[in-house]
Amino acid sequence: MLIVIAITNIWFLLVTPVLILLSWLLFSYSVVAYRENTRIEAVTKSPLLILLGETFTGASTIRAFGKSEEFVERNFVHLNQNGLAFEILIGGWSWYGTRMSMISGFIMIVTTVSCFYLREDEDPIMISMLLSYTIQL
Repeated sequence: MLIVIAITNIWFLLVTPVLILLSWLLFSYSVVAYRENTRIEAVTKSPLLILLGETFTGASTIRAFGKSEEFVERNFVHLNQNGLAFEILIGGWSWYGTRMSMISGFIMIVTTVSCFYLREDEDPIMISMLLSYTIQL
């Protein structure tokens, strides 16, 4: 796609390094956040799995002492903490996806406007190829 843009509109090559740098910085920032969010989600999942294992192995003892409600409440607490961590993890990737969509939209706007202004100077087939590529973004 960048090759077609470069052939059709040479001025777009001035913006391309900035967009590539911005995308790389955004990705490197998002990967660090994703790793940290994944770690937090795993840390909150561990007590939930431990409690589940304890509940299965000691089910008869829990019922004998009438502590079923206590284990259910502890399970809800651990489940809510893990659910919150998972929502934060999904929210981080949604943030990244939104920013990348904004960059793609910027590329589409710049390309479309430049095609409009250069429609007299450039080959119509190349402009139509360029517009079809930018719409696929």
